[in-house]
Amino acid sequence: MGQVNKAIQEVKEEIEELVEEQIDLDEVKVILKNKYLFNDSSNPYLMDEKVIEDLYKEVLTEHEEYRWEHR
Repeated sequence: MGQVNKAIQEVKEEIEELVEEQIDLDEVKVILKNKYLFNDSSNPYLMDEKVIEDLYKEVLTEHEEYRWEHR
């Protein structure tokens, strides 16, 4: 897996954890931005709002599909 794909996958995993806690998109953006600024400046996608928005929507869709399939 390339470095970009790996970095984006890391962001997606972070979002998945936050979605489990039912945190909304704006809060997810703040949390990831703070993680980048204070803990992990090696992944610039933690600050990329477009990437975060797209991944957040993707994660929500996956969770909805999973819930629908496992009723």
